[in-house]
Amino acid sequence: MPLHRFVIGLALFLLPTPVLATQVFLTSGTTWTVPADYSGRLSTDSIECLGSGGSGADAVINTRASGGGGSGVYGKIAPSSSNNITFPPGSVLTIQIGTGGGTNATLLKNAQGTTILSCDFGRGGGANATGGAGGTTGASTCPTTCRAGAAGGGGGNATLKAGGAGAGAPGPTGASVAGTGAGGQVAGPGGSGSNGGSSTAGASGSGTTGGNGGDGTGGTGHGTGGSNGVVPTNGTSGGGGGGGANFVGDATGGNGGCDTAWDSTHGACGGGGGGAGNATAVGNGGNGGTYGAGGGGAGDNATLAGTGGVGGQGLIVITYTTSGRNGMSMGMGF
Repeated sequence: MPLHRFVIGLALFLLPTPVLATQVFLTSGTTWTVPADYSGRLSTDSIECLGSGGSGADAVINTRASGGGGSGVYGKIAPSSSNNITFPPGSVLTIQIGTGGGTNATLLKNAQGTTILSCDFGRGGGANATGGAGGTTGASTCPTTCRAGAAGGGGGNATLKAGGAGAGAPGPTGASVAGTGAGGQVAGPGGSGSNGGSSTAGASGSGTTGGNGGDGTGGTGHGTGGSNGVVPTNGTSGGGGGGGANFVGDATGGNGGCDTAWDSTHGACGGGGGGAGNATAVGNGGNGGTYGAGGGGAGDNATLAGTGGVGGQGLIVITYTTSGRNGMSMGMGF
């Protein structure tokens, strides 16, 4: 082999190994098997979790509307040269994914069974039309970043009232947003947006028209409130769902939408809109977005009571680097 070809081939073989980022999304199950290409150390990799959101409570016939659900906690273990946690490839790790409206944290344990990251869940709407509390950092384990969940909005504590809105989830960009209370209105408030940045709370209902949902972190994505003949719309891009209107067929709150914090189908999500409650129309609460958000509360009247919207489930996101030897090597005809 000519010397110059040998030198070129050797140089290509010794080029820096390409580093590729891989994301794993854990949304169900009880274990995760560490893949063979996992880099093995949290000095280069990150793990994030988002606790599940609380569901809105059910209203009570001829008594009261109901409160919206709180949102879960966001937590992260970030890359750090001082982080000595290792996950050898092939290890089987215990995970727990909180269900929407459930009472379990979302967590990950190491191979020795010690919890290294956990995110508390948002509470469901409470008694006497109160909104559910957000998940707390004190009940979570998040060594680098820990952002608390927010409370859901309270519903009208009397008959012929609207339910409160669900809270928006926190996320990698920023804080959660509390759900808007019904404030004695008969039309529902919009669900709140998510993930800090330019996110906002949902608007209150006004007269017979439901309130718009809050925007997501990018300042867009709110669902529109319902009105006569117009159904409330669901949020997008992390925005909250629109509030229900005081008309049959338009009274149920819109669902929250999710942003693209991690990819096109995994992100922090907005809260569900509150359902309306008057003499002729009763609405259910809108569901919280898929991950971490609170469901909306429901309205009531003398003969009917709506059901609360379901909170979003929990999520674990593992981002790690893989490496592979440069494909141009000594075996390429040199």
